[in-house]
Amino acid sequence: MAIRRDRVLRSLPFLAALAILPASDLFRGSTAEVKPFSQNVERALARVVYFGSSGVAGELWMDYGRPRWSENLESEMDKPANKRWRFGSDVWTSFESFVSLKAAGVSVPAGHYYAVIEHPAKDKWSLVLLAQKEIRAKKLDAFAAGQTTGGIMIPLTAGTGDLAERLTIKLNVE
Repeated sequence: MAIRRDRVLRSLPFLAALAILPASDLFRGSTAEVKPFSQNVERALARVVYFGSSGVAGELWMDYGRPRWSENLESEMDKPANKRWRFGSDVWTSFESFVSLKAAGVSVPAGHYYAVIEHPAKDKWSLVLLAQKEIRAKKLDAFAAGQTTGGIMIPLTAGTGDLAERLTIKLNVE
């Protein structure tokens, strides 16, 4: 039994490589040089599930990277420049919901979104939900969050308390 398990474990990286290789054909003949960048990071999840008598009645969640807080980030965020930042780290923070909802009085239809943070003016902040389909059509990575426009604007309220070491999202239900 151990021999079979070892064979399976040795073949998994090979199978993963096979799954990635065909995608390289998409870039052949392209005038721009394309180089892959591999990244393996831990992510976090905040989730709310609504259970009904027949099982799950609905759910929503945010999947996000957890950047560490830094002085550079704080000084950048003190400048109200109507700027957008990626919310989280690495790839897009995803917000998905099977149910329509209201957040801070703003209606959010059920759907798939990418989340960014916007700082439009002094002491004003917004969580902006961008339609994933539109972002994917433009082939924008999360590092290009500042290039995005539109979206569902949800006003945020700055709180007080202890400074968190890393970004932590908690979804509360009222």
